[in-house]
Amino acid sequence: MKLKLYEIAEVSNVAASLDRDLPATVAWKVARLIRAFEPELKDYNEARSKVFQDHGKDVDGQLAVSDPKAIQELKDLGNQEVEINADKIPLEDLPGDFSVAVMHALFPVIASGE
Repeated sequence: MKLKLYEIAEVSNVAASLDRDLPATVAWKVARLIRAFEPELKDYNEARSKVFQDHGKDVDGQLAVSDPKAIQELKDLGNQEVEINADKIPLEDLPGDFSVAVMHALFPVIASGE
């Protein structure tokens, strides 16, 4: 499946924080997704860190970027598409009580009866 780097970051954050009992098959698929994301996520975070180090300013103990060129660089980086070797999770396999925010974040990796 093709995903943008920012989608990988969002899905990874949500998937890693699912602290509920999932059916074994879904838990396995989520674990596979997280493992498939790791190399791309590592490279993405390193590239983002470099932009923040080069252009960031300290704001309350954290680096923030306000330079329009650096902001565009971060957007361009996040929009890079990569191929991930993992299957999407069928919508019908997911618990029906996930919040809208969780479903929205997971949307790029949900298969809807394709």
